[in-house]
Parts: sequence; C-alpha cells; structure tokens
Amino acid sequence: SSLRAVFGEKYPDPVRVVAVSDHAVPEMLANPQDSQWNEYSVEFCGGTHLTNTKEAEAFVLLAEEGIAKGIRRITAITTGEAKKAIALANEFE
Repeated sequence: SSLRAVFGEKYPDPVRVVAVSDHAVPEMLANPQDSQWNEYSVEFCGGTHLTNTKEAEAFVLLAEEGIAKGIRRITAITTGEAKKAIALANEFE
C-alpha cells in the first residue's frame, strides 16, 4: 500500500485521506493493495483544508523539512496572515 502515516502524528477520527492522483480516494481505498497506487502520494491528513484553492487568497511557505525517510512536511499560512507576511517581506526589497 502507498498510504503513509507519520509515527507520532495525531490524526482525527475519522481520518481524512488525501491523494495527489487522477484517481478518486474511494477507488484507491476499495483496492488498497493495487500496486499502481505506489505511483501516487496518498496520505493521512489532519490539517486544515480548502474546498477550492482560491479560498487561500494568498499562500506563504514558512518551512519545509524532512520528518522521516522519504517524507517531507511543509508549514504554510494563507489568507490574511499570508498577505501580512508578503507585505512584511516586501519591506525588505
């Protein structure tokens, strides 16, 4: 299975599953042993989500780190906080 969870992370119950794939998550979960899923990123996710990326308004990447072999984590802010960060960064130009 290509589904990955990070040891020590806390996930809600029920956990949300997200995938970067042209296949729907229910299709993947219906047959989790299918080797084709190894070609995609399929993750448990406990974070905040948007129904459409335009809801983010603005996006600022705060951090990117390796948390386990082959697993990266990004931390970012959106909306008003992202706009404030962009304005602050522009003061340095």
